[in-house]
Amino acid sequence: MHVRRVPSLSSSPADRGDAGASLILALLFLLVSSAVVLSLTAAATNDLNNVRKFSTARVYHADLSSAVDVALYDVRYTPATCTTSVPVPFTSADGLVTLDVWCNTPAGTVNLLSTQTRVVDLYACPTTVTSESACAAQPDLTAVATFDDYAPGLHTPLTSPCAVNCGSGMIVSDWKFRL
Repeated sequence: MHVRRVPSLSSSPADRGDAGASLILALLFLLVSSAVVLSLTAAATNDLNNVRKFSTARVYHADLSSAVDVALYDVRYTPATCTTSVPVPFTSADGLVTLDVWCNTPAGTVNLLSTQTRVVDLYACPTTVTSESACAAQPDLTAVATFDDYAPGLHTPLTSPCAVNCGSGMIVSDWKFRL
């Protein structure tokens, strides 16, 4: 019969063997694995947050573009809608975003004798901005458009702002997002 001797705490290190070494290696493996899993989880969480934020910004940029497009259409065919006192309102399709587009025709930019009849600055801001000057100071989107109020062909020069062939041509020369 073979009797196995169990090492005691008082025995010498040579008598103990390496029976507990595998337990230490297992604990070390668990610690390293846990650290890797935690770092991957943190990275995945960060990526998911970034996707949500970029998606929100992309949707907001689309809403800003739509708002300015609506305002450009109004100003192109009805120049009287371009005032610094009344903005063109816009509400997103989902109803979550409400914007105002302020319009300004700077002094010296109306030339009735040119095919570049009107130059118009447009500023898009949230509806919480209540004046054209405040919106122009920090707009979320700025656009500059030049309108041709002459219909194709030969015509007599305009002597007053257009009433019939308004906006037969349009050039958008600037389109800048702040955000």
